[in-house]
Amino acid sequence: MILVKLSEGITPSAGLQNRALRHPVQWRKTSYGTQSERGSRFVESILTVLATCQQYQQNAFAYLTACCRAFFRNVVPPPLIPQPG
Repeated sequence: MILVKLSEGITPSAGLQNRALRHPVQWRKTSYGTQSERGSRFVESILTVLATCQQYQQNAFAYLTACCRAFFRNVVPPPLIPQPG
């Protein structure tokens, strides 16, 4: 059995953050990343939306569709994090 000493300020939930990064890191390795800064920002944004929707048990496709509709109607897009009430 391996014991890991946690430093001050590091919580045991760091494993959750590592698991959250696993898919993006695997995607980057298998797809060879992006070819531009703009492409990198797009991937960051999309992966953030997907992870947040999954965390709040929302349909990511429905959210992205609503964002596209808002863009073309020149209105404010829906919030990514659900608002109470």
